[in-house]
Amino acid sequence: MTDRTNAAIAHCSIALILLLATVSASAAQALSTGTTGTLAGCIVSQVPSSGNPVQEDVPGLTNPLIPFVFSPVLKGELRGRPIFTVATSGEFKMPSAGISIKLAKDLGFEEDVVIVDLMARAQIARLSIRTIYDTWLSTFRSDLGHLSWPPFSAGMDIDLVNTSSVRLGANLDVYSQQPAFSIVLPVLGTTSIKWQRPATAGIHLAYNPVGMGGLAPSLEARARWPIIKDSRVTEYEIAGGATTPLTILGTTALRAGWRYTTIELRRKAEFELDLTWSGLFGELVYLY
Repeated sequence: MTDRTNAAIAHCSIALILLLATVSASAAQALSTGTTGTLAGCIVSQVPSSGNPVQEDVPGLTNPLIPFVFSPVLKGELRGRPIFTVATSGEFKMPSAGISIKLAKDLGFEEDVVIVDLMARAQIARLSIRTIYDTWLSTFRSDLGHLSWPPFSAGMDIDLVNTSSVRLGANLDVYSQQPAFSIVLPVLGTTSIKWQRPATAGIHLAYNPVGMGGLAPSLEARARWPIIKDSRVTEYEIAGGATTPLTILGTTALRAGWRYTTIELRRKAEFELDLTWSGLFGELVYLY
């Protein structure tokens, strides 16, 4: 029984050796004909290479093999949206006189406000310049008071990450005028107050992958915090939707979103104005 078992093991070992020899010969033949190289090339081609950020922004600047320096990457964006805003809170105070007035309850301000927000952005490499115009379709005022909020503001974006699909970076915004508030008080009569021009700093994220032959997702989020002590504006917004297929003329995105804004205006201890706005919007965006 033992001799038969040993003979079977020997026969199996010989067969295994012959099989390995055949496989090795086939592999060597495939290597000589380039089959393995082609397979390895296909695998390597799927691994993304880490590019030079300067080279991506300004082609030819850091590559000695390119005799010419091409213009930086240029992009642009146009956006329009109506914002259906609700003033969730609003209060005017004169601490020195002990006066506190609710804008909606005491002055009759409308709580529902519609704003049309228009924006244009021009981008060169990682730097973007924005201009924003807000126009009020329904006025935030009453017979006893009126808020004049700056309609124009300008902004700058610096992208730390800038690819064909993703923009991630920091931003700075400055309003064009001083916010003003007029109110009719029983004792003091009509009083007009102005505060410093607000300015904010924040972060942003935009995700717009290229859609080839179909729709692609589109997402943008932005947060801003105040940098002026007596004119504090804090704002958060997020929007999501879809973009059309990319063409040589760019692409178009249709998104819906939400924006939340708080405003705190101070002038020493004399006049204070606090507002909170929250609103939904739909927007049409053109990206180039």
